[in-house]
Amino acid sequence: QGVTGVHFLTDKRGKFKGRAFLRFATSKLAASALKRAGTTILEREITVVYAKPDNTPSDFEPVGSSSATEAVHGGGGEEAGDASGNQGGEGQYLFVSNLPFTVEESDVQGFFPNCTAVHWQTDKRGKFKGRAIVEFQSEQSASEALEKSGQCLLDRPIKVVVADPELIKGGKVSLGSKPAEQKTSSAPARNRSQPRVNMMDKPEGCNVVFVAGVSKDVEDEHMHELFKDCGEISEIRWIFDKHTGDFKQCGCVEFAEEDSVDKAILKAGEMVLGRPIRIKFAQPKGSRRR
Repeated sequence: QGVTGVHFLTDKRGKFKGRAFLRFATSKLAASALKRAGTTILEREITVVYAKPDNTPSDFEPVGSSSATEAVHGGGGEEAGDASGNQGGEGQYLFVSNLPFTVEESDVQGFFPNCTAVHWQTDKRGKFKGRAIVEFQSEQSASEALEKSGQCLLDRPIKVVVADPELIKGGKVSLGSKPAEQKTSSAPARNRSQPRVNMMDKPEGCNVVFVAGVSKDVEDEHMHELFKDCGEISEIRWIFDKHTGDFKQCGCVEFAEEDSVDKAILKAGEMVLGRPIRIKFAQPKGSRRR
């Protein structure tokens, strides 16, 4: 047992940023890895922390060699035994995100048949955030559930990562119930932070949208995820300062079909890496502003 996947972080030019996500077979092994913080690898002191669920990638390269596992654990046997001794008998918690807002506890229990409890996450106003802490009795059950990350629950691909047990023990993550839905209208509620869209602003022949206000850590896959139901993306062009080379946290997303931008523009105000993004129609390539 040990590291089952790795995701190296690179900038938009493909340069390694000196950071990586590691996926472990069990939550105990992940907790054990935290003890490696401050140790030295190739003469550099490393930092090891739990990954934030919203920033955790969905694609990991498999790690099948024993040497790769030992490189992280340093042999692993002693550490894993210590973690097991300290945490034996405790419940295992997984953080599940990108849940559909119509999800019910029975849906989650059907998806994770070995879970013992579902704790819904809500904002300060009590509104369901599409996330939950799912509790398991055994390490094996939690490990099996981790493998379901990326699979669809009610037609939405969900993300499953190990929850930080210290946050749960310290009360920093609430273990609450999902509020009952208040249906006052058959029309879907509009996000107040989402700007109204004027289709009259759409240029003739437009198949490009301008996105702004994105995180500095945004990658192409975040745009593909955001616009996955809008149509085929033919190109993503990020914008950099021509003098400093700094990323300006904006770019253009070009679609293969013009109709796709009509759907994409409605995504304005949605959260990407914890930030609401702005989306506007853009001039197609080769055209000029009047």
